[in-house]
Parts: sequence; C-alpha cells; structure tokens
Amino acid sequence: MKTSFHHTVTTKRRGRVLEKKVHTYTQKIAKLLKSNDYTHPESSLVIAGDTKYQNGIIKALKPFKGVKHVVLVGIGGSSLGTEAVYHALAFKTSPALIVLDQIEKDALLKVESLIKEIDNPKDIALVVVSKSGTTTETMLNAVKVLEVCEKKFGKEFNSRAIFIGNADTPFLKIGKKRKILCFTMPDIIGGRYSVFTAVGMVPLTLLGIDTQSLREGALSLFEKKEMTLIERSTVTLAEEAERGVHTVNFFTFSERLELCGYWYRQ
Repeated sequence: MKTSFHHTVTTKRRGRVLEKKVHTYTQKIAKLLKSNDYTHPESSLVIAGDTKYQNGIIKALKPFKGVKHVVLVGIGGSSLGTEAVYHALAFKTSPALIVLDQIEKDALLKVESLIKEIDNPKDIALVVVSKSGTTTETMLNAVKVLEVCEKKFGKEFNSRAIFIGNADTPFLKIGKKRKILCFTMPDIIGGRYSVFTAVGMVPLTLLGIDTQSLREGALSLFEKKEMTLIERSTVTLAEEAERGVHTVNFFTFSERLELCGYWYRQ
C-alpha cells in the first residue's frame, strides 16, 4: 500500500490537533476532581473522590457488618458494575452475591431456596437499585423477594433491606415509609457510570471489597504518568474513529475479568 507524503503530513498534523484537544479535556477533568461539582457529565469520576459521600456510605452500613449473602436486584448499569468488580476481586471467603437482573423463574427460585435455608436475618442483605424507581423488572423482583423475606423473618426484615436511586422518586419514598435504609445518587450520573456512587459502593462494601482502595486506584489514573498513557490511547481511538472504525472489542483471557467485558460492552 502506497502512502503519499501529503497524506503523512496531514495525518501527523491531525494527530497533534487531537493530542491538544485530549490534553485540554483531561486537564478539565483533573480540576473537576478537586471540586465535588456535580453539574458536569464527568461527575461519575468526581464522586469517587467525594470523601463525605463515601464515608457516609461506610458509616450507614455498619449494622450490616458480617453479612454472608447479598441479593442484588437491579438491571443493566444498576448491577453490571458491581458484578464485574466483585468477580474480579472477590475471595473464596467473600460473602456470596446473587443478582436478579431479569424476570426469570429459576433465578427467583434460587433466591427463595437460599432464604429458606437462612435462620438468622443478619446473614442476608437485600439491595434494590433503580435510578428512576420505575424499572419494571427491578420493581417486580423486589416485591417478590421482599414478600419471601417478610414471610420468613417478619416485617423486621426491612432493616436488612437497602434501596438506592434518585432522590424523591416514589420508590425511595416507599422505602423511607417502610423505614428501609435509602441511598441517593446525583441525578446527572447515568446508571452505567454509577459504580462509584451508592449503586456500586453499597453492595461492594457489603461484599467485603476494599472500596477505598478501589476508588484510590481509579483516581490514581489521573496522575501525570498514567494520564499520559491514557491520552495516547484516546488519540489513537479518535484517529481510528475518524477513519471509520467504530467498533472496539474488549477481550480478556482471565475468567475473573469476564464480566468486565460485559460491563464495557454496555
């Protein structure tokens, strides 16, 4: 394949333009990380370093210490991030995670079977995640699981349930009325980018994952050395996109990281 001198010069010039744009953008993000400003789309990164918000989660979850089973009811961005991180970092001694992300009879039967085998309600935590509070699959599964748990443990089981979503939704209002522990998240953060909000931090904390180290690791990517590598990769992706390449395949040989691929694909 022949490449003309003009094409080479134009490509290099375009590369420099993209490098400048990317660097300007990463500098913007670096400033936002220090501001706790939740008016920008990049708030999904800002919240990872919001100490007040994160410490509030850890403090509120102290009554759940020692939980052995976490039932997570959510779909898409409400569960995928948690699943990916859990399967990548969990140990054999970690609490068990069961996810209900669709209306599926066998999955519900599995949860019912688990609950029947548990004698102490403190061994289980139910986490229901719905940003809008209107996700049909999530609401139906949540009602069913709560019914099963209340039948086994009584109304007191409400103290073992947690609701997570946007503030002032009917979903969270119901939770507060039933005296269920409720967490909110900034409205601007989309579900698939919400792993550093209560959506991910609550279940991952219950599951014994070191969420503080996880957040510190994510924020360390904005150090100069790491950011230089990220900027180079971003420019490469941008150049390929301008050439008409719009599909990126994320593949891992590690079984522990398989769900990270699902999360990335979403």
